[in-house]
Amino acid sequence: MMVRNAAPPGAAGRAFGIVSTGFNFGGIVSPLLFGWIMDQHMPHWVFGASVVFMVLTVLLALVTESKPQASAVAVQPQPR
Repeated sequence: MMVRNAAPPGAAGRAFGIVSTGFNFGGIVSPLLFGWIMDQHMPHWVFGASVVFMVLTVLLALVTESKPQASAVAVQPQPR
């Protein structure tokens, strides 16, 4: 429901797909990355890596929001 409410009109499916893909990718990559960090005997870096990914997510959201949206209206030729 949160994704649908946050998505632009008519783009709920696309937004849900992006969010689902992000969850799946994060669910695969994070255990591998954090397990490797723990194997290096640096458990405090698990929190540091989490902060890095959170900051990157916020920056990506801000950059994506600042781009102007292309008009979906087709330009019709003028009659002669």
